[in-house]
Amino acid sequence: MALKSQSDFRTDVKLGERLRAERQRMGINQTELAGLGHVSLNTQHRYESGGLPSLEYMLRIGEAGADWYWIITGQHINAEPLDSQTAELVKLLQRLPDQFK
Repeated sequence: MALKSQSDFRTDVKLGERLRAERQRMGINQTELAGLGHVSLNTQHRYESGGLPSLEYMLRIGEAGADWYWIITGQHINAEPLDSQTAELVKLLQRLPDQFK
């Protein structure tokens, strides 16, 4: 089944609204995000108004720092940073010879 609109991705907020919110979080305007995504300003506007972005576009803006997973799903990946003691323990464990891991 082909996806025809963002309603196929709806959670609690529309995909276009999340794309706009992410652009604003990044502190850039539509022209700048269009450039990062290698699309025209008209295409960027269409995406933020409800058009379905291409996979290539999503990968490009993701490489530029956009949270593409949240834009698509409406969910953030919870990856809390390690506290300093845990981070140090991980570094020590990584240095162990394979026979002791």
